[in-house]
Amino acid sequence: MKRTMGVLFGGLLLGVALLPGKAQEPVNTEFFERKIRPILAARCVSCHGPDIQQGNLRLDGVAALKKGGSRGAALPANGTLLKAVSYTNASLLMPPSGKLPAGEIALLEQWVKGGAPLPANSTQPPPKAGGSKKESFDLTKRRQHWAYKQVHRPLEPPMEKSGIDAFVLAKLQKSGLSMAPEADKRTLIRRVTFDLTGLPPKPDEITAFLSDKRPDAYEKLIDRLLASPTYGERWARHWLDLVRYAESMGHEIDFDIPEAFQYRDYVIRALNADVPYDKFLTEQLAGDLLPMPRYDKLTGRNESLTATGFVWLGEGKHSPVDIKQEQADRIDNQIDVIGKAFLGQTVACARCHDHKFDPIPTKDYYGLYGVLRSSRFQLTSSDGPETFGKPAQAISRIRTGLDKRALSESWKASLAALPDEKLKAELQMLNHKSGGESDFALTQWTPSGAAMQTLAKPGELILSGDPQKPVLGLAPRTLVHSALSGRHQEGALRSPTFTIDKDFIHVNVAGQKGRLRIIVESFQVIRDPLYGFLGHTIDDLEPRWRTIDLRMVKGRRAYVELTDSARDNFSNGNLSDPNKGHDGWIRCEGAVLSSSNVPPGGNSPYPLPLVAEPVKQGLSATLDHWASNSLTASDTPALDVLDRLLRKGILETKLLNEASTQIATLDNALPAPTRILAMADGDGEDENVFLRGNHKAAGPTAPRLQLALYGTENTPITGIVGSGRLELAQRLASPQHPLTARVIVNRLWHHHFGRGIVATTDDFGHMGQLPTHPELLDYMASELVAKNWSLKAMHKLVLTSSTYKQRSDVLPTATATKLDPTNKLLWRMNVRRLEGEAIRDSLLALSGRLNSTLYGPPVNTYLTEFSEGRGRPGQGPLDGNGRRSIYLSVRRNFLSPWLQSFDFPTPFTCIGRRSVSNVPAQALALMNGPFVRQQAEVWADRLLKEHPTATPEQRVAWLYENAFGRPATPSEAKDALEFVEGSNEKAIWADLCHVLLNVKEFIFIK
Repeated sequence: MKRTMGVLFGGLLLGVALLPGKAQEPVNTEFFERKIRPILAARCVSCHGPDIQQGNLRLDGVAALKKGGSRGAALPANGTLLKAVSYTNASLLMPPSGKLPAGEIALLEQWVKGGAPLPANSTQPPPKAGGSKKESFDLTKRRQHWAYKQVHRPLEPPMEKSGIDAFVLAKLQKSGLSMAPEADKRTLIRRVTFDLTGLPPKPDEITAFLSDKRPDAYEKLIDRLLASPTYGERWARHWLDLVRYAESMGHEIDFDIPEAFQYRDYVIRALNADVPYDKFLTEQLAGDLLPMPRYDKLTGRNESLTATGFVWLGEGKHSPVDIKQEQADRIDNQIDVIGKAFLGQTVACARCHDHKFDPIPTKDYYGLYGVLRSSRFQLTSSDGPETFGKPAQAISRIRTGLDKRALSESWKASLAALPDEKLKAELQMLNHKSGGESDFALTQWTPSGAAMQTLAKPGELILSGDPQKPVLGLAPRTLVHSALSGRHQEGALRSPTFTIDKDFIHVNVAGQKGRLRIIVESFQVIRDPLYGFLGHTIDDLEPRWRTIDLRMVKGRRAYVELTDSARDNFSNGNLSDPNKGHDGWIRCEGAVLSSSNVPPGGNSPYPLPLVAEPVKQGLSATLDHWASNSLTASDTPALDVLDRLLRKGILETKLLNEASTQIATLDNALPAPTRILAMADGDGEDENVFLRGNHKAAGPTAPRLQLALYGTENTPITGIVGSGRLELAQRLASPQHPLTARVIVNRLWHHHFGRGIVATTDDFGHMGQLPTHPELLDYMASELVAKNWSLKAMHKLVLTSSTYKQRSDVLPTATATKLDPTNKLLWRMNVRRLEGEAIRDSLLALSGRLNSTLYGPPVNTYLTEFSEGRGRPGQGPLDGNGRRSIYLSVRRNFLSPWLQSFDFPTPFTCIGRRSVSNVPAQALALMNGPFVRQQAEVWADRLLKEHPTATPEQRVAWLYENAFGRPATPSEAKDALEFVEGSNEKAIWADLCHVLLNVKEFIFIK
């Protein structure tokens, strides 16, 4: 026996490796509707449509596409379609007007090589864009579909069981079927522990449950598991699939998405805290707009703000040629994720035309587009007011408590002693063209973060906290200065949105480690080779105009962004490193669009030849006005001079030493901010419908929140000032919404049973599958709302049902085989394979290497030598430092090869239902994978260390209890003992451990 197993596992097909491929978007009917149909409609139908059929070929319907033309079939990989668009055959060049863009050809190739999936009942060309209602688009008729009708709590069928079981039993009995018996306690604890935590139950937990004879022992088990922090880790991974969670942008370079992991940690905390689902939804869509945001009780951080980061987790390009197209693609992905994750609707299919099947006119799509376009990206701090607000208030009190009269007299004495030639030199150096002009009043700019929440008023003193150089400025006019409340506060300030209708923009700035960016069409990855000119690091202490040439992006919508940290760059990766300084600052007096590259200017108030004494008298008079709080506009020129003299240390500042020391103490005590990616509201702007999805062909305006989905198009939300996200969130989170509660309870059901009541978890529309138990779905949706949207309560409702507790090893009756071979009616429990993350985490749990640390930056993934490409990250440890799989880095171009072999989804869009395959790569991963071999050895080492004097029989029993949650059968024990032959050699026991990890039972739940 030992020799047989040694042959099987000792020479484990050495040299066979897991070959990871680049992540690819799933090619399905939705891919056709969103990516392919618009190309055919725009490029091909004019010559191959209902009016003209050149070459007897039509490309405007499913049947015609399948039929082909006189030159043969269009759709095989070697068919006429790809030959024509590739321009490789001189006699077949299509379209004849010129070769398609490379991106469109690549999409066509991806579709054809992916099997060219087509919707089964789509036989008509797309209707004209613009929301026009053709006869085929009947909103009233489409809304008769079950999913768009209000949820009404159904009456329970009169059965011997109640709740969930009553509805399931009614269906079963109608078909002549019955439930399977209840599973044994060992099966139940293994099943429910994996379901709720993604980890195997420990032997002592199994023993405790088996010995607990109380009637509510099973309920108490569920309560314990729901209270475990591992619950949040397990179910957060399910949610991350929905929001296409990734920590890099993909495409050519795979740039970082900064601080993405903070969103992941938010989800874990929210689920563990059982945040009501309606609030969970609202936080993610509009957490930054809530009048009373939710703060974490332990850290004091703003959880509601952190939640909004999900919208920025999509793909992105670093140098798109068409920046408006990049925005359109990015927002399309956001709409797709929001529509599927929260509503189970393929809203993105209405990008180019009214939805082919569901009540979603294209105006609705662009109504949502306007909401998202009016929302801005921000890297900001999630720290609560206790962290930065109170120190800022203390610094403000120090500034307002200064003895202005004493300071004024001291500065007047310094002026009197100042040599005339020195004063004249400073006046000549002073840039009198540097202030007072702006196309956008600073009061209209929007701050975020702790700094720049308050504008500096004329005459306000900005202190540095450095006794050697205590003054950063004396505001000559209203301006923004991020150090007003301390240099270690961080923040950003953004201008109103404007159209770039001039060639240049001039921005009056100064700063240290600050950043000035022009955000065009929401594009954030500002760097060379194309867009580096839009971003500038500000390391110049002297205020002056910065001129930026905007001719390349003329005609686009944009806004100015100022940050007091040069690290505030979308492509710089995770920034929450406490060792990185956060003492930058930025000052700004305004921005001006101009047709000239010459900055704004004016006549100097101190014309040549300069005479020092009158200037000194004027400065002294302004100081008197300053000390008595009686400044007027006529004091502005003098304040400009005093500002310069104070910043350069020419005037005496000893009287500020104590205040500087106090500010330094407060400032230096501040922690590094907890940086997150989040949304911020911008100017509310409606978008035009893009005719056939082409942003260059603008159609009618689509009002924001024009939602016809369930009959609300005639009840528009009025009075929207900003983006409208809060109003959108409130509408979706309403108990009256027909989809929201149904969709989320169906997701819970899917993960507990392996199949949702609606199998197409992301599509409740006409193309989705009908619910197997519609009354049960509405019962659960009603229960969710009645239980204050508590997901934990819904888990318990499902897990305590007899339906869930059924055995899975029941043979089907003849009736079951005939009427329900796939167990849709649930006459037994389904056997389910664990996801790759649960398998990996189980390996770590068995070996004793599992690191239970919660939260934090991701651990680099272990990559094979075949994982090549630009942007390849540093190699991660083979066992991920023992961290759970949810903490492994998720980089779009470098996903974990091991997890991919077990169907880890590509994070392109919402994935509510993972593929569950059974392929050779999985067997090879368990047999050959270095990680599995390593963990088998560590598990064996743990066995020998923890049980040094145990008999072989006791050791075998321990291994089986840990791996499968049950004792070994007599034949299993016999085989295992023959295999080890009483040896104490670690290698022998490691081989046995490896064998057990390859037993199917290890990766399946009964």
